[in-house]
Amino acid sequence: MKRDELAAVVGIYQAGLYRYARYLGASPEAAEDIIQDTFLVAHQKGIPGDAVTNERIYAWLRGVTRNCFLTYCRKMRTSKVVYNTEYVEQAEDFWCSEFLGSEDGFGYVEALQLCVNELPLEQRSSIALKYEE
Repeated sequence: MKRDELAAVVGIYQAGLYRYARYLGASPEAAEDIIQDTFLVAHQKGIPGDAVTNERIYAWLRGVTRNCFLTYCRKMRTSKVVYNTEYVEQAEDFWCSEFLGSEDGFGYVEALQLCVNELPLEQRSSIALKYEE
């Protein structure tokens, strides 16, 4: 992949992939590293020839991001993030069906609020303490 092609891909997909990495459980710093690794893979391997639409390119890049996240988790054995391949695959399915729809993932805050509202009070309080206070 040429430099200008990579710059275009980064410009289009970086924000969405960052949100996806955070959704998977990466910290802000780890998400940045994971996304850098994602684009490094894209640069080295090139985007597959069958990924000709933005939707397919984004799906391929999410797969690379997911693999980079799992690699990161394996390296960080002491990480607070507990990962399970099955859960990560379920997360991808949910991301595609609930967050993307006809958007690019910016509606995730509303979706997270719906999820939080379904939690028992004790768990909701813990989340409020962690993220709001």
